[in-house]
Amino acid sequence: MPYEAIAIISFALKFPQDAVDQESFWKLLLEKRSACTTEPPNRYNVTACRPLIKEDVGAFDAAFFGISPEEAECMDPQQFWLLETSYQALENSGISLKEAAGSNTSVHVGCCGYDFAMMAARDPELLSRDRVIGTLQSNLANQLSWFYDFHGPSTVVDTGCSSSLVALDMACQSLHSGDANMAMVAGCNLVYDPAATEGLDRLNVLSPDGKCFSFDSRANGYSRGEGIGCVVLKPLSAAIEGGYTIRAVIRATGSSQNGRTPRMGQPCGKAQASLIRSVYRRADLDIALTRYFEAHGTDTPRGDPTEAEAIANAFRGHTSPEDKLHIGAVKSNIGHLKGASGMAGLIKAVLVLEKGIIPANIWVDRINPRIHSSWNLNFPKEALPWPIDGLRRASVNSFGLGGTNAHAVLDDAYH
Repeated sequence: MPYEAIAIISFALKFPQDAVDQESFWKLLLEKRSACTTEPPNRYNVTACRPLIKEDVGAFDAAFFGISPEEAECMDPQQFWLLETSYQALENSGISLKEAAGSNTSVHVGCCGYDFAMMAARDPELLSRDRVIGTLQSNLANQLSWFYDFHGPSTVVDTGCSSSLVALDMACQSLHSGDANMAMVAGCNLVYDPAATEGLDRLNVLSPDGKCFSFDSRANGYSRGEGIGCVVLKPLSAAIEGGYTIRAVIRATGSSQNGRTPRMGQPCGKAQASLIRSVYRRADLDIALTRYFEAHGTDTPRGDPTEAEAIANAFRGHTSPEDKLHIGAVKSNIGHLKGASGMAGLIKAVLVLEKGIIPANIWVDRINPRIHSSWNLNFPKEALPWPIDGLRRASVNSFGLGGTNAHAVLDDAYH
């Protein structure tokens, strides 16, 4: 059975600093800027990369979304972000609230950060009915389905850092199966609880420099970032028939598990490479046409070369010293958005395909010495034009600490 392509008909985003829409996000990428706070004074700094926190719930138009002030006071601010950003995404698609209401639309939210709920749970006196409902993780998706009156599947996905790209895979499955005729996919991450940051610090995954040195020899952990991204999907045939603007085409998606590795949380290059190859095979796609790869980029001395080798193995025979595969990782620009990181990579890849420009990797001075030149991978230090005429194809990679991997293949809309 042919694997039907899925159209991305719109998206919206709020990333750190001034990257709050597609124009400002693309500007940040082209200007080789980092939105991360640099050189934190301590081992961790809870204020790093958190300019978007809604300290005042009064800034959220609760009445517009049918929510009382009392309910808003008790809600996880991630629900605010999801409502606002999904509304922008739907508006960008040209679909009205009236048209959306009652539709068989599925909602899939990827999230693995529950800072607000953790903080609320420490004070039993705050656990009112509204507080309990407002911090339920299922409501990150269910709140959207309720507001828009969507009748398709409504799920929250937590597979660690791969959550939002796994959510994308689930959304595509819902469209292929007929469970939905439209899908809304989002990833969100809010940095709110100092204890959560301290816990990650004890795992030795945070960078003492407050920077994400993806694929560089200085990689020593990541900087926590926060943000949200949301995309609206339709089957390609339906998007064309309906006259919707198509931003990019999802040709295939997939997810997998590492299974048993020497240690829980250790990246598995073999599993990553296997998933990449299988995703291309299931849609009968020519992997040789892919010229850009948006990597997960763990920002660790072991994780970066493991992923790079997996990419090289998956593309073996389709690259050469004269025709290398270009690699990027958005974490160096906006920090690690945890469960939303895959969505950030997806949106970046859509813009790369649209613009025909591959942005530079910032903080790349000397490539990790365990990444070999024979792998034919290029980590651009300056922006490059798309290397070939015709179809533009890109891969997006994501994997979680627990071993769940996800991958997506995109084509540009024009071709």
